[in-house]
Amino acid sequence: MIEVKRGQYRRPTKEARRRPHEFSRIIVCPACLRQLRVGVGGNSLPYYRDTSLERKLPCPTQGKLTVRSSLVVMQFGEVLRSV
Repeated sequence: MIEVKRGQYRRPTKEARRRPHEFSRIIVCPACLRQLRVGVGGNSLPYYRDTSLERKLPCPTQGKLTVRSSLVVMQFGEVLRSV
C-alpha cells in the first residue's frame, strides 16, 4: 500500500513552488465549502478552481467553478479601499 501511495504522489509544478498565492486555502466553493486550488491556465494565468469533479466528490456546481487570480486580488483591493 505504501508503494502504491508513493507512486501516486505528484510534486507541485515549478510555477506553484516558485510563487505563493495570496488567497490559497482561503477561497472556498459556495456550494460545497471545499477550498479552491490554484492552477495555471494555457496562457499561464493563475486561477482558483474547484477540483470536486476530478476528485469525484459531490458538489452542486459539478466542479466547474473557476476564478482568475487577478480578479480576486482586484476585488480584495476594492474591499480594502471601501473600509
